[in-house]
Amino acid sequence: MRKRVPTLSQFAGIIAVLLLTPFLTSLANAQYIAPIGQDPSAAAVARLRDLITSARDPDLRWPDFLFYRAEVEKFYESDGYSLSWIHRGHARPQAIVLIGMLQGAGDRGLNPEDYDGSRWSVRLASLQGSVSESLLVRFDLALTVCIMRYVGGLHLARLDPGLIRLQVNVGGRKLDLADFLRTQVVAATDPNATLKKIEGKHIRFQSGQTLNRQLLGFRGRN
Repeated sequence: MRKRVPTLSQFAGIIAVLLLTPFLTSLANAQYIAPIGQDPSAAAVARLRDLITSARDPDLRWPDFLFYRAEVEKFYESDGYSLSWIHRGHARPQAIVLIGMLQGAGDRGLNPEDYDGSRWSVRLASLQGSVSESLLVRFDLALTVCIMRYVGGLHLARLDPGLIRLQVNVGGRKLDLADFLRTQVVAATDPNATLKKIEGKHIRFQSGQTLNRQLLGFRGRN
């Protein structure tokens, strides 16, 4: 019995399948990789930008964040004003870990209420079900500001003479606070471990009370 020899068209089909298999496998796996963040509508972006420009978020325990406004603006601008801590209307895993750290700030000698510690459970609960974009924007911004304040409390490597630019020392590299969050924290597999690397490396540059008020973003009023 003679063996059947593949025709030219059959042979071409086999080659095509072999060449496409790695691509198809990669494409199939890609659907399970959740993208970072969530792109808001133009109206939501406008609302986010307005809040940043005003440097005031009424949802926060300490609403004014003028001290951090430039870094907050840079953080969102670097990713086209996408929501960094939200994906498909829910808090990303990194956000959950960071919120736990804010709630447990007392373990590091900080006051959890300075980072909205008691407010996060309600905020997380509010993300259940159908949620408005406005609420998602406010949640994302509140977490960004609180994390910046928290990092300031843990580390704050130095301020420039104008008291405007915050930097964090990471492995000998000085990163602006916005760059640190964007490159080291947003996609970190373990945000807790990332922040522990910078813990306890304070450099004093002002009296304690004045420094604390600036770290929290006060404008000199209650």
